[in-house]
Amino acid sequence: MASSSIFIYDNIPSLGAPGGVARYFRHISDGLISYFGGQATIYSPQMRNYGSARHIHALPLNFRGMRWLDYFLASWTVGQRPAAIYYSPYFGNVRTTAAQVFTVYDMIYELKFRRTRDVQAFIDEKRRCIENATLLIAISQSTAHDIITCYPHVDPAKIIFIWLGVDEFFFDVSRIPSRVGKPYFLYVGSRVEYKNFERALRAFGEAGLAKDFNLRVISPDHTNRFTIEETALIRRYNIENNVDLRLAVNETELRDSYAGATAFVYPSVYEGFGLPVLEALASGTLVTASNAASIPEVAGDTALYFDPLSVDSIAEALLRMAALSDAERHIRVAQGIIHARQFSWARCQQQTIEAIARLMPS
Repeated sequence: MASSSIFIYDNIPSLGAPGGVARYFRHISDGLISYFGGQATIYSPQMRNYGSARHIHALPLNFRGMRWLDYFLASWTVGQRPAAIYYSPYFGNVRTTAAQVFTVYDMIYELKFRRTRDVQAFIDEKRRCIENATLLIAISQSTAHDIITCYPHVDPAKIIFIWLGVDEFFFDVSRIPSRVGKPYFLYVGSRVEYKNFERALRAFGEAGLAKDFNLRVISPDHTNRFTIEETALIRRYNIENNVDLRLAVNETELRDSYAGATAFVYPSVYEGFGLPVLEALASGTLVTASNAASIPEVAGDTALYFDPLSVDSIAEALLRMAALSDAERHIRVAQGIIHARQFSWARCQQQTIEAIARLMPS
């Protein structure tokens, strides 16, 4: 029976445009394949260059709703090709006797979501993985802390944190067109409840900034139109012509939007990391952000913080950003770029490879 050193299970849900988890997994899987070479097996629906690793083609992406079947086939496959290490970027109910490694991005389901049947099913699956793991890779100190908060019986010694990186692409702002039109504040991301977008929208309206600024909103998929509640707030503050919604933009438009903004606004009440903060800083953008969860850990002293539960606090931060002199902006932008440079994918990749490789039998 054939064997391998590591079995890499690509089970990332394919919902809309590729997100941060997919980007992370590509960097990590490339690094693991480079390190283990022909001793790596990757079980994935993605068709791309896997070098000398053995690629087993998993269920097509449009079958990803049939998670139970995917888990059954993955369990059978890893049983046919036993490995010393099993790595999954997104949990799962795969049965294996290998040393199990999982990446934990956040504990948002456990801490913030209402316990519907589907949410509870995912929490149960994730808990089993956390308990069975030999190694848990948390993407921030905050996430590592939250794992223990939710599951105090889990051994802290098997949890390490490794920060994410920011793509070099975001630092390349030399060819971005000169800013034209009205200055704008920028919001990037989904607008589900914990993202706290409605308070940021209210803060923009109540601060009276629409006279001199717009609010640009970039959301990740084509269906993410403004809700009835958001539309009502926009009408309430009479800012229909000052809020610009853009859906599922490409990376070039995203980077250009960062670089052209007066400031990037990140009001989330909970994040496992907060990658958009680094993307904004790398693009030469000022950041004003929530002082919650992992965000201060990631942004350090480069951001202007506010209380995410206070509309007044958010509004005050926006007004302070709008009032900065050109000299102050220049200093803050330079500091932000230097800070973002500390978060490279090469470092993340290398630290992850080293941590996983230590699990190989002597």
